[in-house]
Amino acid sequence: DNFLRMPLAAANLGDLWRDGILRLPALIRRRYEEILSAHGLIAEARSGVAIHGLRGGITLEATNLHLIHRFAVSGARLQFVLVSGEAQLRGAASDLISTMSDGRVRVLDIPCGAGACSATFIDLLAELRQKICLPSTPLNIEVLGGDASPHARTYFDELYAGLIAQWLKSGIFVKAEQMSWDATRGDSTAVLMDRFLDIEKSEPDEYVVVISNFSGEASRAAFFEEFSPCLEQILARLSARRFTLVWVEPGIPGAMDLLGRLQEFFSRRIRWILPAAGTTDVELRFQMQNPIARNIHSASVKLLRHYRR
Repeated sequence: DNFLRMPLAAANLGDLWRDGILRLPALIRRRYEEILSAHGLIAEARSGVAIHGLRGGITLEATNLHLIHRFAVSGARLQFVLVSGEAQLRGAASDLISTMSDGRVRVLDIPCGAGACSATFIDLLAELRQKICLPSTPLNIEVLGGDASPHARTYFDELYAGLIAQWLKSGIFVKAEQMSWDATRGDSTAVLMDRFLDIEKSEPDEYVVVISNFSGEASRAAFFEEFSPCLEQILARLSARRFTLVWVEPGIPGAMDLLGRLQEFFSRRIRWILPAAGTTDVELRFQMQNPIARNIHSASVKLLRHYRR
C-alpha cells in the first residue's frame, strides 16, 4: 500500500512526464495515428493547427474535428493527474492507482467520445507496469462507454480493438463496450446503469466513474437542469457500492460555471458525499507534446470532483 501511495513523480517515468512535458503512452500514440491514417485524417492532424472552442457533436464532421484536435489532450488530463506529483492531485492519483492495481474493476467512461480518457488511463497503467513503477499483479478491467455520437463510439471500438491484446502483456485483461447514451434522459441513463451494473452478471471488486470533457454542454444552465437528475441516478445506484468518482475538465470559463452548479447540486441532492471527502476544484496548467504534430503546447486540467467510497 505504501508503494502504491508513493508519488509517481518520484519514479522513472521516462517520456511520460519529463522536464515538465507530458507525452501520451507509446501504445495509444501509435494506435491513435493508425486510426487517423485509416480514416484519411492524418494530414490535418499533422498540420498542428489549433482550433478553439471545439465541443464535439453527433455528426461525423464534428466527431472527426474532435478526434483530430482534442483526442490527445482529452487523455492527457487524467494522465497529468496521475503522474505530475502535484500535492493537490495526490489524493486523486493515489485513489485511482490503488483502485486500478489488481482484482476486477469496472469503469464507466461518460461521455466516452472516442475513448481517449479511459484508454489512455489503462495504457498508462500498462506502461508503468513495464517500467516497474507499479506491480504487475493480475488486473481485470471492464469498460463501458456511453456517448450520444455513433461515430465517436465507432472510434471507441477501433481504439480498444487495437490495444487490448497489447495490454495483456502487462497482465491487464480488458473488455470494453460502448452504448448510446443521452445525458439528459432518465430512461437512457437507466439503461446505461442497468448494463454497467449487470456486465458479466457479477459484481467487480470496485467501480470507477470517469466523467470528462463535459463542460462545453454541462456548463449551460438549461442542459445541467436536464442532466442533474441523470447524474443523481448514476451516483445513487452506486451509493452502496465501493466506487471512485473522478470528474476532470479543461480549465475554461465553462468549467467554472459547471463547478458552481455542481457544488450547489451536491450539497442539495447528493449529501451523502461529504464535501470534505476527496478533492474539489483544483485547476492547473501543463505542457504536453502533440503525438502527431510533435509540437509542444499548453494544456489545462480542472479536477472538478474526486471521491472514493
